[in-house]
Amino acid sequence: QLNKHLDIFEFLRVEDEKEFAARLHVMERIDYTNAVKMTDVLQRKTAYTGAYVHLISLLYHCLLLPVDDPHYDKYWRLIDRMVQQAVIQQDHGIDPDISPLPINIHKLVLHLLHEDEQRTLIKQMEDIKRAQEHMLLRLKKMEWECERTTMERDAHRSTAEKLRTQLDTKIQIIGKQKEKELDMEGQVAKTTKQVNELRIRCDQLEARLKEKNVDLLLRLKK
Repeated sequence: QLNKHLDIFEFLRVEDEKEFAARLHVMERIDYTNAVKMTDVLQRKTAYTGAYVHLISLLYHCLLLPVDDPHYDKYWRLIDRMVQQAVIQQDHGIDPDISPLPINIHKLVLHLLHEDEQRTLIKQMEDIKRAQEHMLLRLKKMEWECERTTMERDAHRSTAEKLRTQLDTKIQIIGKQKEKELDMEGQVAKTTKQVNELRIRCDQLEARLKEKNVDLLLRLKK
């Protein structure tokens, strides 16, 4: 009868192993007495998930446990029972008939979720703070560029006013020169007219003088 019970137990154990291996997407049978093979399965199971970093951290800190500590095996028993509690405890922290450790895993997971949310919020706040600092830097840069543009505009306006003043001065000088030229042209025209009139009078006097000379010669001949 005892052998029959043992055979049934072994059969159920093998079936459980097959089901567990299928859930892990592992085709071969898992040897639960081989730490290397189980570690390999865990690595493949968590390799592309967020749990991988925690697996590495767990293994690392397990390696740091002091072997010469008199409570060394108790540390491992505590870790073992905590993991067992996480595996067998049902939803909302309900324990089966046997509880390896009186811990409400559901509450702990909710606490971790809350911790993750806090980290997300802190990260978002830091991102917003960095964005604000970036915007402030951009605003200061824009203010500096605006001030520089205003200074350049004022400088250009001052230069334009100086050029306008110089241009007005040159226009006035050119206007005065034109007035002088027109006045000189008028004087030249007047002088030319006077010269022409004097030339006509000279021609007239010369003609009268010739007539008198002719009359004088005719008288002398008589």
